[in-house]
Order: sequence, then C-alpha cells, then structure tokens
Amino acid sequence: DLSNKQISFGSQTNMGCGSSKKTNDPQKKEEEEAGLEYDEDVGDEEFIDEGKGNKNAYNKKTGEAETRDATERSEKKPEDDMFEFEEAGGGEQMLAVLPYKGAIKEPTSHPDINPAAPDVDYSLEYCYGYRCADSRQNCFYNAEGKVVYMSAALGIVLDPETNTQKFFGGGQTGSSSKHAAAKTAINQHTDDILALAVCPERKLVVTGQVGSVPILYVWDSTTCEKVCQAKLPKGTRGITAVSFSVDGKYFACSDLHNDHNVYCYDATNGNLIFKDKGGPDRIFDIAWSRKPGDCRFVSAGIKHVKFWMPMEKECKKGLFMRKGKMTSFASATFDDEGNAYLGAANGQIYKFVERSLEKTVKEHKGVVHSINFVGDKLYAGGADNKITVYGKDFGKVAEYEVGAIPRSIDFKDDKMLVGLRNGCINEYDAEGNLKRTLMESHSEGEVWGLDVVGDKVLTSADDNYVMVWDWKNRKLVKKSIVNSVAGEKVKYGASTLSKHPDNQCSRAVAFNAFNQHVAIATNKGEVQIRTSVDELDSVVKTLNDPTRWIETMSYSPDGVYLAVGSHDTAIYVYDVNHEYDLVGKCSKHNASITSFDWSTDTSYIRSNCAAYELLFFKIPACEQDTEGATNTVDTEWVTQSNKLGWNVEVIFCVNCFQGVF
Repeated sequence: DLSNKQISFGSQTNMGCGSSKKTNDPQKKEEEEAGLEYDEDVGDEEFIDEGKGNKNAYNKKTGEAETRDATERSEKKPEDDMFEFEEAGGGEQMLAVLPYKGAIKEPTSHPDINPAAPDVDYSLEYCYGYRCADSRQNCFYNAEGKVVYMSAALGIVLDPETNTQKFFGGGQTGSSSKHAAAKTAINQHTDDILALAVCPERKLVVTGQVGSVPILYVWDSTTCEKVCQAKLPKGTRGITAVSFSVDGKYFACSDLHNDHNVYCYDATNGNLIFKDKGGPDRIFDIAWSRKPGDCRFVSAGIKHVKFWMPMEKECKKGLFMRKGKMTSFASATFDDEGNAYLGAANGQIYKFVERSLEKTVKEHKGVVHSINFVGDKLYAGGADNKITVYGKDFGKVAEYEVGAIPRSIDFKDDKMLVGLRNGCINEYDAEGNLKRTLMESHSEGEVWGLDVVGDKVLTSADDNYVMVWDWKNRKLVKKSIVNSVAGEKVKYGASTLSKHPDNQCSRAVAFNAFNQHVAIATNKGEVQIRTSVDELDSVVKTLNDPTRWIETMSYSPDGVYLAVGSHDTAIYVYDVNHEYDLVGKCSKHNASITSFDWSTDTSYIRSNCAAYELLFFKIPACEQDTEGATNTVDTEWVTQSNKLGWNVEVIFCVNCFQGVF
C-alpha cells in the first residue's frame, strides 16, 4: 500500500529511468545486447506535429505565421505595452491615452445603475463537442451505460436514451482569472481537458487539463461530484495521459514538461505517490496492467516504451529482443494476464510479455491511434479509418470500417463505443454495425462563427464546415463545406491549430432574416453568400474585398446591408438588394476589427479594434463621426457585441483586461 509513502524516482533511487547521463547505463547495455533497431516510419504529419506539440500562430512583429507549442499561452504584456496605438482620427477619440475612454458617453436612457449581482442564474444545458484532435482513449461507458467524455474544460456524461447531459464543471465562478482560480480549491477545471480515463469498475473518472499549473480531478461517473483533486508543479504545462490501476486505488499521469514527468497518485485523496522524469520526448498514453494484483503500468510515446513498477520502486525500458524495431507509440493497453499491447506509428501492434517484445502484427496503414483490451478481445483503431479486433491468441477475428480515424474505443454489454477524429461519437453493435451517432461536432481548430436562426444555431470553424444545430432537440441537422478546393496559405493568417488552409477556415457567419441568405467569412478574407439554411450548399455570390481574415460580420437590422469586419483594419459595407455591391469602407481604425454593433435604424455602426478604439461610423456614407459618442447618446443599438463601451465599462476585473479581445 503506497498511500502513505512518497517515492521520488531518479533522485532517491538508482533506476536511471528518466534522463540518464551515466556512461555505464545498464538498460542501454541491455538494449544493445538485444539488438535494438529504429524504424524510419514515424507516422503521418499530424502525428509528428502532435508529438512535437506544434500549432500555427501569428507573429505580430514579423507579420508571418510560425510554428509554436500547441499548449503555449500568450505571455502577459507589461501594462505600458498594452496599447500600441493612441490616436484615432481626432475629435473625442483624442481625449485619453486609452483611445476608447474618450468615446464613452452616458446614454440618455438606460436602466438605473444597480450594484447588486444579477438575480438570474445560468446552468449549462448541453455541449455540442468532443475533443478528438490531440487526445485519445477518452470516451467510455460508465457503470450505468452512459457515455463519459470531455470537451473544452468540461467532463461530460451523456445519456444516450434521453440525449441529456450532466457535467463535471461548467458552473458559475467568480471573476478572477483562470490562473488565480488554479491556486484555490475549486470543483471544476479552469482550462481545456487534455486527458480522461475511467476506472475498471466504471464508477470513477479522472481528468487532467492544460495550463501552467495543471489540475487533475477524480470525480463520480454518475453524479459528477468531485472525489479529490491533485495539482502538478508550475511549468508542467498540461496532462497528456491518465490511467487507473486495476483495483482503482491509484492513477498515473504524464505531463508536458520538457522532462515529460510521470506521476502516480492515490485516487481516494489525491496524494502524490511518486514522480519521476519520463524522458525527453512526449508521452501519448499510459495504461495499467489488468491482471489482478499486478501494480504495473506502461508509458508509450515518441520512441518511448517504459514499464513502471511502483511497488518495487523500479522503472525499466521495454526490450525489443530483435523481434521488432523501435518506433513511436500512440496508444497502450494490457490484457488480464499482464501482457501489454502498444499501437505504433508504423501501423503495427507490439505485444510485450513482462517488458520484452514477444510479437508484432500489422493490419493497419498508418498510426494505430487507439487500443483497448475488453473481455477477451483486443480492439485497435488506425489512421486507415478501420478497427481491427484480435482474439487472445493475437489472431485477427474481425475488421470494421468506421469512416474516420478511431481515437477512442470502448466495449460494454455487446456495444462498442468509438470516438472519431471527425468529432463524432458512434455506437456499434458487436458485429461492427453502426447503431447510432451519439455526438457530432466541429473537429479542427477553433469554433468562432455563430448566429441564431429561430430554433436553429449556425456555427463555422477551422475544420472547413458550417454546421446547423437544432437547439430544441439538441442535435446537428445540416452541415456544409466552406471550400471544396484547398487554397494557398495566406500571409498574415489567423493563429490556428487547424491544418486546413485559410480559405477552408471560417470564423464568422451571419444570417439575413429578410431574404434567408447565409454569409460565411473565411480566414482568407473572402465572404460567400449562400442561398439559405435549407440550401446551404448553394453559393449566390463571393465577395473578395477584405485582404485579411474576418473576425466579425452581421447584417443590418433591416436586412439591407451586410457589414464585414476584417483584420485589415476596415469594415466593409455591402448593399444586399443590389447584388452585394460594395457601398463603402469604414477605414479609420488602427488595428484589426474585433467587434461592432448596428443601430436599430441602420444609420450607425460603432466598432472596436485590437488597438482598444471605440469608433462611430455613419451608414451608408461609411464616414467616421468623430463626435459620434455625443451624437449617439439617444441611439438604440441592436446588440452589445463591443467589449468597450459605457454599459460594459466595469464588468472586467483588473487582471482580466487583456482577455477583452
């Protein structure tokens, strides 16, 4: 029993399992004697980038897209550097160092100022999403047959029969920043969940998040109530994998620190049992032995296979015994006899007995992203969109085509649960026949574009899709491709995790209630006008005036104009009734357009930009009104999309101000 004893591998033992610098490394000698060879097949581009932790990001200084760590959070600027632009065209905008301050005037008519907290509470009803791009083995049945998975900072329990959800997280919190919240004992994640596991009895869930100080939570898979929590040291950046021991007493995890540390915790109280360096390369998966009484687990990653034995205070590398080449591994599992199975980047599955490789089989083309041993069968999902089923003798017994890369596989009561790379969670029968789709979602990059159309919601994202959701029945009812032909990468593009080119990424969508048109903006700067929600594939016209990506867009309240806010610092206004001719260009901002509002009479647009300006433009002239703050005190506005203005001036806490945009 390790619950009252902390072990620090490496620093207090001579295991050398982390990053050994000894000249006489006994494990390295073992490898050489066993004839270790390396496979040149290291997986596809997405897998390689995931291993490196890469994303595409925009460098403001160079104006170029660059590759950065996918878990990197923007560094906080000194307050003196927050405002690059101070001038905004004269008039009232010149009255303050913070440009928007001079443009704020109290409206003639407004509700009485009330310092009390709002008397309305909100509770999360439903989440349309499943994290599948950079996580695996994260979708399971609980003891009641409900589906447990995660999206954003939420742990989700979905009831397939009623299509309702319960959540770990998603509750109202104070106005402190997520970094401050991470320092206190709260009952929900403060940032995106990267890894999830369910214990063998399916009663407990453990989830780990991204962040400078990552938090792990153990919670009940039925009630979603917290059992315990654990917090990793500062600078560990995120949890890449988690797994429960066969008896559910412990869980292990790995982090995103440069040393890729491995931890073991007591699952009842969150106490740390041990910590040690995993090595220089990323760990993708961790799996405990399913053999009763066997307290071992394996970690698998970039050219990494290590077997951890906490009871003996040992960690040893896997031996390949000239029966297979060393490669990178994406997934791992054990059977109930203590044999380990690892899914490899070269399409093979490696079977280890103790820690020695016994056999390999290859049934997949590309990376084996998911693997799970349930009952007496081994299930493996590959980059070829197939699931292969093996018997205990490691012989192939079945193969199923599932239409996308399986990122997670579970099996219970003759039902197979599969989380797919395209954002779907599907349920199959024992013969591999699709029974129902439980969840559909966007699956690449970020979701920014959104508009409400009666009982429908339109969304667009970096995955080349526009989707239509029925929020009353909680389901996807239609989707359309943004662009069928991939374009070239655009200079000054948007920061994104997506691999799609800019013309296939969309971050703004708008609906015109008068003629039913749907406008879809791309990160290339183009705007497509589609016929209607029902005829979403039909393109009426394409607008190409903006030169940078588009963050905000909406039709005027009378449906006569379409306004498009671009990162080229301009707002473009089009005449809907004259085949979307360009009426004018509002071009007095000093930085990227981040939001704007229409007046109810369509005579004004007020807008914010990344230089913290609040400007006013007359429509249809598209001329700046430098006294607009005063001239619009009697004006009613359709929306409050701007983050800077009189009636939103004090809603941001001091430390949250940089999160305005």
